[in-house]
Amino acid sequence: FSYTSPCNGQRNMAWVTAFERCPLPQLFEMHREAIHMLRQELGDAFEDASLLRYVLSYENHPDQALQAARKALQWRQDHQDLVEAAKQRKPPPGLTMQELCCLQTLLLTSFHGATNFGDPLLIIRVGLSNQTAVLDMMGEEKVELWVNYLNECSFQYCEAATRKMSYFVKHIGLQDLSGMGMMPDRRFFRILGRVSKTNEWLRPQLLGRVVIFNAPSWVGLAFRLASNFLSQKTLSKVWIHRQRPSGTMCPYGQQLIRPESLPSILGGLCTCDGQGCVGGRPNTCWEKPTPEDIPSSLTELLAIRRLPRCEDLVPPAAPPLPSPQPVTTLPVR
Repeated sequence: FSYTSPCNGQRNMAWVTAFERCPLPQLFEMHREAIHMLRQELGDAFEDASLLRYVLSYENHPDQALQAARKALQWRQDHQDLVEAAKQRKPPPGLTMQELCCLQTLLLTSFHGATNFGDPLLIIRVGLSNQTAVLDMMGEEKVELWVNYLNECSFQYCEAATRKMSYFVKHIGLQDLSGMGMMPDRRFFRILGRVSKTNEWLRPQLLGRVVIFNAPSWVGLAFRLASNFLSQKTLSKVWIHRQRPSGTMCPYGQQLIRPESLPSILGGLCTCDGQGCVGGRPNTCWEKPTPEDIPSSLTELLAIRRLPRCEDLVPPAAPPLPSPQPVTTLPVR
């Protein structure tokens, strides 16, 4: 089982940059042979756009691409209830209402609209999240199930949005480290590491970029620790924002995200009517939540309340290609 990948440099990629994306028809044409070879082995289990994810992620390694696709197919058969919950945006199986209340309160994580290209934005107030408390109360397995569920919600949206927009729509993570006094719980690094490695074979081409805001001076040490757990593909997509948000967006961000789609804590305009953009906690609140803050009942899944919907997307005539502006981010080294 083998195929020859076309040698077109960066034009062979789903994204050249976040602003320049190769149209799906062009990618289908460039990788026609590879997609056909996978189709022969896998039958009709995947659409062409899904097979293309494996071709791009395992370029020049067709056997690995086939193995990963088969592994993903089996996983989705074994976890149909979780996949269906993500598709319908219902609570994930395996977590009680009280556990969901705990996760929503102590891990400040919420999808919050999309970029100008339709990419879902996942905002995490890392510095105010109480990872240690939630892990002590629930353990790694339950927290990992929650993180996996959020990734599956994003993947289901990105799969559908990619087909509709005719270019790859990817997950964008924006993480605010304001208020972080020490490095996150090592157990949480382990969870993120396992999920990042799972995403490589289960959700290839999902992650577009992770941008870190308000990083403390020791963030380099934290990422050296994280490198022991996270996949190298994930680490290569993590960038640290140079400037602290000061009420205005940088030129890079202005091209990628509308100000009204970005929380005020990251330089945007949104406060979600004063209710808070992330986890229902006001943007002006800088106190870390505690177990005493956990409500007794769940009214809605705040984490996915503002995950965009495909029906709201309007396909462009071609992927938009704005003129590049100075980038105010640095890759993690």
